[in-house]
Amino acid sequence: MSSFGDATAAVRSYRQAKRCLNLELDKNAPPRWHASLRLELAAALCLSDKQDDARQELAGVAHSACEWVRLPDWAGQALMRAS
Repeated sequence: MSSFGDATAAVRSYRQAKRCLNLELDKNAPPRWHASLRLELAAALCLSDKQDDARQELAGVAHSACEWVRLPDWAGQALMRAS
C-alpha cells in the first residue's frame, strides 16, 4: 500500500468482511476471524494512523511466526514499524 487512500480502503474492506462473517454466526458468539486477517486489518489501521484501533484489534490475538510469514509484505512492514 503506497498511499493513505489505499490503507483507508483496505480498513473499510476488512471491516465489511468482518461484519459479513458475523452475520453467519450465532449473535451471542464472538466472531472467529483468523489471526492472519486480524493482523492485516491491524496493519491497515496502522497505515491509516489509527494505532489505538490497531492495538484493540490485536488484543487477545494469538499469533505465531506462521501467521507473520503469511502476511503480505506491506502488512508485515507496517506492523514492524508500529511495533
